Amino acid sequence: MSVKRGQLQLQSINAGAAASAPAIFSGTQSGPLSNATVDVGIAVAPAHVGQTGQVYIAIVLPDSTGTILLLNSSGAFVPYSPASPITARYSGLLPKILPLNLVRDTNLTSFSGTSVIMGYGLGSGTAADADMLSNGRLSSLLQLQ
Repeated sequence: MSVKRGQLQLQSINAGAAASAPAIFSGTQSGPLSNATVDVGIAVAPAHVGQTGQVYIAIVLPDSTGTILLLNSSGAFVPYSPASPITARYSGLLPKILPLNLVRDTNLTSFSGTSVIMGYGLGSGTAADADMLSNGRLSSLLQLQ
């Protein structure tokens, strides 16, 4: 807003721009693989905050078959199977920000080259899986090295 010659001059604002902002995914590795800390996080799209959803974390091993493991709600990695629903790390009302520590001060030397992926879908169960995949709400965060 600015004032010009005694009159109030309003500038238009696109109030819908914030509601359509995309999610922001992040991932960091601190320290060498022999003593690494890995943190990931998501800032959910503003339009999805407070909606029921599921957050997923996967790692893709650099082996010849590209083995995929999913981090479940208990903090354990389980093998991915296309015949089963995708295992969620978090289920419930989507928060504005969800930071997660994957490992702290851990020897990950045998995981060199592993990719870490994070995503989320609206709804629950297979509906959330499909929503994440069909709307591209996932991102490769980092490669361990």
